[in-house]
Amino acid sequence: MKTVEAVRALQDRLASLLGCEPKSRADVIASMLQRTPREIFGYWLQLSIAAGIALLGLVLGSTAVIIGAMLVAPLMGPIVGLGMGLAAGSTVLVLRAAGRVLGSVAVVVAIGAGLTKVIPFHEINAEIAARTTPTALDLGIAVFCAMAGVFATLRPSSDVASTAAGTSIGISLVPPLCVSGYGLGTSAAPIAVGAALLFLTNLAAIIFVSTLSFAAIGFRAGGGHPPGPRRDSTEGAVGSCTARSRAASPRASDGPSAAGCASSCPSSSSVRCTARCAAGSIESRGRSRPEAR
Repeated sequence: MKTVEAVRALQDRLASLLGCEPKSRADVIASMLQRTPREIFGYWLQLSIAAGIALLGLVLGSTAVIIGAMLVAPLMGPIVGLGMGLAAGSTVLVLRAAGRVLGSVAVVVAIGAGLTKVIPFHEINAEIAARTTPTALDLGIAVFCAMAGVFATLRPSSDVASTAAGTSIGISLVPPLCVSGYGLGTSAAPIAVGAALLFLTNLAAIIFVSTLSFAAIGFRAGGGHPPGPRRDSTEGAVGSCTARSRAASPRASDGPSAAGCASSCPSSSSVRCTARCAAGSIESRGRSRPEAR
């Protein structure tokens, strides 16, 4: 028991040093679950733009253009969110992030293949060839990119950290997907397969490291979930106010009045609570009349 408490205290201390207070873990997870339609549309628009710029940069052999495209790529969100969901045991977050990752892969590869069909030249340069064979160095880059993504997630107020982390993760993932689309567009199976293997290696490394990192700083199943739905608390309030009203009357035949129901119900569920309470009063009075006779 003391060992567990010591480990959790160490995790809380580490989280605080990284900029995430222990009490705000639930807020971090909740922020990943909350996505507005505007944010969703912006994500897919940014991803499409980044894929187009990255493919053209690869074809031109321009490293600067590729890095510029990664400044726009938003892939860090769903991938780090997947690692967070696995560490915290959030099924909803895992499914949502995994679905977005799969959709992003399909979009980037499709854009890469489509643009390759349009452009008039299909020469394999150094930038394209470098992303067809996975190496241990590529794996190491992915590991450090995952660490940067975890740090940026814990400190969302730091725009510099978020931009740098997103760029590093984008460089590890978007160019290989574009090269895979390039291989499909040119019917070069070895290029498409090699780039896809590099992407899968980097993706697995980022998810694995981010999951371990979040678990190491205290994100665990049952330890960092946002509060339950409001509906449950409302139903509980209705049931509790009815029970309190019934218990307050010394005799069942004197059921609670409407004023008593209204005063015993919380403001967040006053209408439903008062109706439930009044129904209980009528029922109790109906049962008491045969007894009185």
